[in-house]
Amino acid sequence: EELGALEPLREGLADGLLDDLIRHLSHLQTLRVFSTTTAFAVRNSDGLKLAKTFGADYVLQWSASQVDGEMNVNFALIDAASSKRTLDQSLKISGNKRTDFYRTVVPAVAKTLGVDARDADNVFGRSQPNSDSYDAYLLGRYLLRHSERVPLDSIAAVFDISRQRDPSYPHAEAALGWTNILIHNALADTSNLYLEQAAKNLRRAMNLGASSSEVYSLWGAIEFFRARFPQAVERLKQA
Repeated sequence: EELGALEPLREGLADGLLDDLIRHLSHLQTLRVFSTTTAFAVRNSDGLKLAKTFGADYVLQWSASQVDGEMNVNFALIDAASSKRTLDQSLKISGNKRTDFYRTVVPAVAKTLGVDARDADNVFGRSQPNSDSYDAYLLGRYLLRHSERVPLDSIAAVFDISRQRDPSYPHAEAALGWTNILIHNALADTSNLYLEQAAKNLRRAMNLGASSSEVYSLWGAIEFFRARFPQAVERLKQA
């Protein structure tokens, strides 16, 4: 249960940060942001070359290192056409404030591109978890990307740790709901035990103020497995 034993999985935290950053950038409604699937598939490739291939206008590059419990982050927004940096910043983040990463990067990108960041602000809302909860959440996001190698119930346990460490964190609740949906599907669970648990996770997440596309996608998945297809379509449209 203790994440201290899992701290060597820094790759997990880095992947979780990237996943969470993309999720928050996607809430800037006037931006089109490539999915996490694309980002992870091409992250070790030439970003500018791929941007031109995919028709992207900008590339967001970032790197991080950790020294004595402090994370040093450099990030840059690069114009794909000219290869010029339109934004180039660095920040230091103490180990217990990892959420400062996306809370700094997303508004900086929005300001540089002249995009209204209020949509992202609404998503940030009450989603400032304590550090232990957020680290567990990031690790869970990483494990979900490797669910073919990690048992789903183990992933659910990690998200449950995140929720226990900060019961007010809605994204941990939503992620646990998604994992319960995956377990329901994998087991072909006719009792709907995991489906109803996912519905409870959804209600808790929304009561805690979550309003992200992920939440509406979760709602749509629940309606789908309940065979309420028109309702599922409406929720996915909202997502």
